[in-house]
Amino acid sequence: ETAAFRERHGLTGAQVLAIGGRLHEQKGVGKLLEMIALLAPEFPELRLIVMGKRAVYDEEFAPRAEALGIRERIVPTGWLGPEELPLAYAATDVFVTPSICFDTFGLVNLEAMEHSRPVVATTFGGSREVVEDGASGFIENPFDVAAYAGRIAELLRDPARARAMGEAGRARLLGGFRMERLADEFLEEYEAALGARRA
Repeated sequence: ETAAFRERHGLTGAQVLAIGGRLHEQKGVGKLLEMIALLAPEFPELRLIVMGKRAVYDEEFAPRAEALGIRERIVPTGWLGPEELPLAYAATDVFVTPSICFDTFGLVNLEAMEHSRPVVATTFGGSREVVEDGASGFIENPFDVAAYAGRIAELLRDPARARAMGEAGRARLLGGFRMERLADEFLEEYEAALGARRA
């Protein structure tokens, strides 16, 4: 099924990056296009899956990709349904979240980790709570386009390391972000609050 997804979207034989969610300048999409332009000479088969509203990509970011000479490297899929979304993650080599705003958490990081994909995430917001720098991916400043692109390149050059980081990410997800653990922590806080009120 993953191979069929790759074939459908012209990704057979490609090294694939992916970004997903709301497509906006604040999510670092423009910065990411600059990174793709930097990476393109070294990685001729590099492609970027853009999972988000197709009209927004076409209107706001396709012209920039054209100006950077990388339009053919971008694969805008639009929003993906529950059957195709797991295939997109499975077809991805490295997931990226280069937001330049303070994302509170970044749930897409966990979704990528669920599928054992390494993540190169932003320094801004809550990504540090999710992605362990150097273990399940990297944390980098997307304003430093060259440094962020360099982190992506490290994983593209070393698929074994990328796989190991992806597996570490999945283990981190299962060990630290289970619903049971989070529910237990909430209950502890409620019990502490009730105890303080009684006191």
